[in-house]
This record gives sequence, C-alpha cells and structure tokens, in this order.
Amino acid sequence: SPPLAFPTGRLVGSDAGITYGSEPYLRRLPSGRFRMGALVEVSQYPEGVFETALAGTIFYSDEPVVTWIAANWASVGREDPQRPGCYPVDAARGSLFDAGAFYRYDEAMGDSRIRAIIDSWLKEYPAFLPLTGFGGGGAIFNPNSDGCYPTFYGLSADGNVALALTDFTYAFKPTG
Repeated sequence: SPPLAFPTGRLVGSDAGITYGSEPYLRRLPSGRFRMGALVEVSQYPEGVFETALAGTIFYSDEPVVTWIAANWASVGREDPQRPGCYPVDAARGSLFDAGAFYRYDEAMGDSRIRAIIDSWLKEYPAFLPLTGFGGGGAIFNPNSDGCYPTFYGLSADGNVALALTDFTYAFKPTG
C-alpha cells in the first residue's frame, strides 16, 4: 500500500466490526507516513480464489529488527499473561489504526451507509484493506477467524520500533 498517515503516534489494534472498548497500546510510536502490509495466504477452491490474512504489519523504518517485544495495553489489568498485546476479535476481521483515525472510523461505522461501503470494499480486497479518510491511516485484515490476536513490536539496534506486527495464526514466536 502507499504510505498511510499515523499522526498521533498511538496505535490501536481492534476487531474491525465490533470496536467498543478498544484503546491504544501503551508505547508511543513514531508519527508520520508509513507503509502497511499483510502476509496473505491464497487458496484455490472450486468456487474461486480465497485470501486469508496471516499477519498485518506497519513498517516504521527499514532498519533490521534485532529483538521483539509484546505490545502492552494502556489500561492496567487488560493484559492476558498467556497472550500479551492480544486484542479480541469476534467479527473475523482485525485492524490496526492510528488512534485518532480509529475513533473516527468507529463513529463512522455507526452509519449504515459507511458500513455498507466498507463491507463492499472487503469483497474486493478480502485479506487486506488499507483505509484513509479518517484523519489518519489504518487497515482492516481478514483472517477469516475469531480469536485474540497478539501484536508485537520489532525493535532495531537503537531500540526504536522498526515494525509492528499482528499475528492472526498464533504461529509467530518472537525471540530476542
């Protein structure tokens, strides 16, 4: 995707369809324009091609990642020690948003016309849908399953966040 705006330096991971109670992660991140991406599995079935998001990413820099840490929630007591940085999904769609854009997206989803437009976009881009127009950037990922998806930060040698990654498969085992 083209770089998307993340002006607040705060990241929200949330169910893209049921957004109540979502809040930013604790760590402040760089603000600016950053690329987003998805690791997508493409499967061929008799009915057609089916795409599933396996991971969603935000690239904050091109520096190599030397260690990983779990994203932590801003509110005390929200953490699940077995799944740090995890956000629950009950509508089979995860999202990563700039905090300011997320709250405007959340408000817009109350409008059935906006919800219908986003649902139609997801039919065209079933695994990964970058979004703009909410005062900042974000993306919806379609892992086609519910769960609690952990988010991690990849740190470069200087300790800065180079990458944010949400794992929709529970396969990612950060080391370092």
